[in-house]
Amino acid sequence: MTADRLAWAVRGQLGLGRVLPLGGPEDTVWVTESAAAAVLRSAAAEVPGVRLGALRIGSAGGPDDEVPGHGPLPDSAPSGALPRGPLRVEAAFEATPEHPLPDSAGRLRAALWAAATVDVGLEPEVIDLTVTGLLASGASAPPPEVADVPAGAPSATPAARAAAAVPGVAALTSRLGGRRHPSQVQIAVGGGHRALDVGRAVATAVTAVTRDVTTVVVTDITGG
Repeated sequence: MTADRLAWAVRGQLGLGRVLPLGGPEDTVWVTESAAAAVLRSAAAEVPGVRLGALRIGSAGGPDDEVPGHGPLPDSAPSGALPRGPLRVEAAFEATPEHPLPDSAGRLRAALWAAATVDVGLEPEVIDLTVTGLLASGASAPPPEVADVPAGAPSATPAARAAAAVPGVAALTSRLGGRRHPSQVQIAVGGGHRALDVGRAVATAVTAVTRDVTTVVVTDITGG
């Protein structure tokens, strides 16, 4: 098993999911699928009359594009990351009969799209929804779980201190395994901040210190 595939398997076991690109070709910012999915689930919980089920974020290019190492990836990419390009969001949901299913699906799709683009910075090409059942009238979605943010090592180095000082950084983390770029920073982003914007600011701040291309991976996005 190659190092990329091993890292891919470990991340799956830890519940981090895929490592998704944020921004454009000039960016060096990434986000774990679990962090992005938490934001989308929080948005879906605000849609009345629907309950979100399985949620998956991956490449819009098909399963082959999700194999680690497939497609052009810059040297700054974290191990096992998906190539930059359009993404696909796939979600299953249940809905109450109080509203026509197309209306419920439309509201849910709009909420997921806004959360993905505005709150995280993802660029989904399509959001595929599948109805899996009907809910009793008046049923509501359970509140999304808010995971604890696992902090990494103390901000001892100049680069770490520069990253921690960026507004919107809730903590430095160390959840992503595998082969690392020489200058990689893992962060948790606080609620109310767009992950892409914070990641870009961290990349700029750390690069100013290290004088090297800085890879930023958002491993967690906190609620609030």
